[in-house]
Amino acid sequence: MTRKEASELVRRAGERGWVDPASASECLEQCISSAADGDHVSRVDVLMVRRGLLTPDQARELTGLPKPPSIGDCRLVRRLGEGPHGTTILVRHPQSCRLYAVKVLHKKLAADAAYLEKAERVVYAAQTVRGHSVARGWGIGCAQGEYYYSTTYIAGKTLHELIKTGRTFPPRIAVGHLCHVAAGLASAWDRGFWHGNITPANIILAEDGTVKLTGLGLLRVTPKAIDLTGTGFGVFSPRYLSPEHFQALESKSPAIDCRSDIFSLGIILYEMITGRHPFEGRTVEEYSHNATHAAAADPAYIDPSVSAGLSDILVMMLASEPSRRYQSPRELLDDLNGLRTNPLPDVRRVRSRQLRSASPHSEGHRMVVMLIGAVVLLLIAAIVIASLL
Repeated sequence: MTRKEASELVRRAGERGWVDPASASECLEQCISSAADGDHVSRVDVLMVRRGLLTPDQARELTGLPKPPSIGDCRLVRRLGEGPHGTTILVRHPQSCRLYAVKVLHKKLAADAAYLEKAERVVYAAQTVRGHSVARGWGIGCAQGEYYYSTTYIAGKTLHELIKTGRTFPPRIAVGHLCHVAAGLASAWDRGFWHGNITPANIILAEDGTVKLTGLGLLRVTPKAIDLTGTGFGVFSPRYLSPEHFQALESKSPAIDCRSDIFSLGIILYEMITGRHPFEGRTVEEYSHNATHAAAADPAYIDPSVSAGLSDILVMMLASEPSRRYQSPRELLDDLNGLRTNPLPDVRRVRSRQLRSASPHSEGHRMVVMLIGAVVLLLIAAIVIASLL
């Protein structure tokens, strides 16, 4: 929003007696001081909601964002599935005839008042994220004693549904799909959001040809003590967690950020191309160890159509240390878009090769390849000499 819009919103909130003028002015000054653009500032409504100065409904009234639809009178169309947060159903609103995907929250979550209050604030902030690749969430509501989270329904199939059938994607198609997801993450990161649990089940290939990222915001506030998956990892899917995310869940590392999402996306891109997980493990512990200490096999060995540039991008995405990965979704998106127009490596891919050359796993692999090559040359020379004799 512009500086003028932010100032007007703070003024109207103060006139209605919803906020303390001094606290609201402090939020406005923080948004202005952190703005990269002189006229455009961070959303002051999001900051005030996060600090508890405004309720999400008050902020929606000030900004004109739509309130969560009431599903009390909606007609059930069908059940969509079961997830770690609860059961998802498809409903049709009687007046607008619009379809909504409604996740009826697990009773353990609905019984946690602190979770619901925090979730409402975070979901409101996620609602302000703009981007064609992000499925729009409408907020948390309550009907007949059941709490629910509603989003716009997207007709299509999840990437999980396609991958589990054994389907793989040509590298060009896989990169195109991932560009959509990276663009959605970039829009979210511009608002200070990272996803926290990107899996193929949270990526929808819509019937209209677009790719949508779902679940933004809700997973960020789920209490770690509530294990809804039976894995000991709360609502998270261990197969797609980054090394630092494992450590954070065990309270052994500082807060994580969008670079963890980039690692998860790297796993998904690798699976889309090869049909294999880069860090397979029979147990969660084995997978965590492999993701932290092992190097993924070059996907070009599985699919020769994978270019050197794409392999280098995957090396950076799947680096075990966050500092060796892309530092933002925007950086990743730049390289993916560059790969679609020019397969030759750019500066970041050169850096990726330098990282790979420094890897002890890659050094050992190179030595093996050189030794095999030398043996083959000797055999060829021996055959030639024998034919001349």
